[in-house]
Amino acid sequence: MTDEDQPNADPRRQYTREPPLTDEEIRETRDMLLADKRMKWLFAAVRRIAVWVAAGVGALVVTWDALVKMLRHIAGS
Repeated sequence: MTDEDQPNADPRRQYTREPPLTDEEIRETRDMLLADKRMKWLFAAVRRIAVWVAAGVGALVVTWDALVKMLRHIAGS
């Protein structure tokens, strides 16, 4: 029994039956999903590395500034 045969069926509602996916289409879909997962992993890794680099540079700047102030204070005394 199709939707058209049912008395309360909405005539605007049409179902199109897609043929089942072929093995090649399934493989391509899996490849796309895998590529998407790898891209997400890559961007997450780059973001983590960027945070660590920024923290390291910030620590170096603060350390260098403190060292320069300390040497100026010693030299000025």
